Amino acid sequence: MYESPDGGHTVYRRRICEAHSQRQLHSVSPEKQSLHQELLKSKLWGNIRRHAQQDPALKEMLDQVEVYYRMKYDA
Repeated sequence: MYESPDGGHTVYRRRICEAHSQRQLHSVSPEKQSLHQELLKSKLWGNIRRHAQQDPALKEMLDQVEVYYRMKYDA
């Protein structure tokens, strides 16, 4: 049996007699994969910003990235 809780973006498979908890991932749409990657990257940047509060070298690098960005894109 194939099931999709989100209209086809994620598809799971399981045998008819198996419990719902036994299902296995069958496929994920490219759109959902892209969204997932964006969420992971956002979480990474959040972690970087948090660690920069205690890591002077990391904070300096982030400050440099911010200056570069502002000079290039906020003109």
